[in-house]
Amino acid sequence: MQVLSPKTLQDKQRKRMTSRVSLKTRFDTVWYASLKHANRIDKVFVYEYKGLLLFNSNQKKVEFRSGSKVITSESIRSVSLGRQKFNWMIYLKIDSFFLMFCFLSKGSLLYYLFGLGVGNLIGVVFGWYLVPWIVVEFLEEGLTQRAFFMDGSYRGYCGAFGGTKKMFRHLKELET
Repeated sequence: MQVLSPKTLQDKQRKRMTSRVSLKTRFDTVWYASLKHANRIDKVFVYEYKGLLLFNSNQKKVEFRSGSKVITSESIRSVSLGRQKFNWMIYLKIDSFFLMFCFLSKGSLLYYLFGLGVGNLIGVVFGWYLVPWIVVEFLEEGLTQRAFFMDGSYRGYCGAFGGTKKMFRHLKELET
């Protein structure tokens, strides 16, 4: 009978565990936007579909599943962090309602304009600049396509505070 030290036992256990681990990774709450949707300036929601993202490092395959949409990309060309086109139309609509409220309430225009400026600045900084999206370029039927993904956990806050970057590190391994 061979007596093993605790360190040797830990090493053997670790090797057994890593051999069992599948190289499939899964994110349960992911937002998806096509290139067409990401470039729209009048979008209400920044995502088209909410769903599940599966990827397999061995097969270099990514699959997005939503109730009505399934996207499978097997030949990934590049994975990068990027941003969608700025959604200025929504800001314009909200600002118009805000100014209309200002004139109807007959309050001080200076206070309303200050609030409008601060609100827009916060929206731009936190809603667009600090929130990266994963841009995946892949071949589909001989054409290069782009898909945008973001961690949508906790209504997107998880993605804004590091969840998307974690997904990006996993997806970066699939790049050819």
